[in-house]
Amino acid sequence: MKKSQLPLIIGGFVILILVLTNPGLEDHKAKVKASFRKEIKSAIASKTDQESAAAIFGQTLGTAFAETVIDHLITRDNYLLLSLTKLKFDGEPKVIGVGILGNVFITKKIDELHEESKQ
Repeated sequence: MKKSQLPLIIGGFVILILVLTNPGLEDHKAKVKASFRKEIKSAIASKTDQESAAAIFGQTLGTAFAETVIDHLITRDNYLLLSLTKLKFDGEPKVIGVGILGNVFITKKIDELHEESKQ
């Protein structure tokens, strides 16, 4: 084996690893749902005891509804080496995350879209 072939072999191995570990659509949806649940829990933690009972009931109902909505609004663009998590917002898909090496990373863009929806 020549020394000039070593970078090609290493590069091919890296590309193969990226392709094989590219997260699927369900991984993207699960990460968005987990992010949503985390936001709900932190909002409930700031409530008083009286407000907590109603908030927990609302959380249960809201989470079930939101997860159904998330299933319909989240899409994934597959680029073989990595994938993009997209959220359909105002009829237009917005990139809110990246999937690579078996992980999905949600960006701060989801917080910006949340604030934008409040206005």
